[in-house]
Amino acid sequence: MAVHYTVEGIFWFNSVRFILCEGENYYQTISYMVFTLLEQFIEGEERSAAGRADAVVKTKDTVYVFEFKLDSGGTAEGALKQVDEKGYMIRYTADCLRLVKVGIVFDRGKRTIGEWSVSDD
Repeated sequence: MAVHYTVEGIFWFNSVRFILCEGENYYQTISYMVFTLLEQFIEGEERSAAGRADAVVKTKDTVYVFEFKLDSGGTAEGALKQVDEKGYMIRYTADCLRLVKVGIVFDRGKRTIGEWSVSDD
């Protein structure tokens, strides 16, 4: 929950003092910053043959592939489906690491994470 409140605070701070960007890239940048501050290796817009994953976090034994959506453009389950359909995880299958996909929907009204879903099947 600590990350949830941190992200919510960042969004509130920015919406009060600055013009809040309505695009997915704003939330992607915040996520990148959070993982970087947690000292996790993260790559944004990681390419596959059919598209780009919004973020990939690599740890010693796990690769997390993130797909972000805005509250007006999809669901967490839909984001997980996109990871599969676009083959975002294929490039990591030979690494013998645990593969986890994460779908996150950002709620612009509440300025935080609205819903998320995680799958490691």
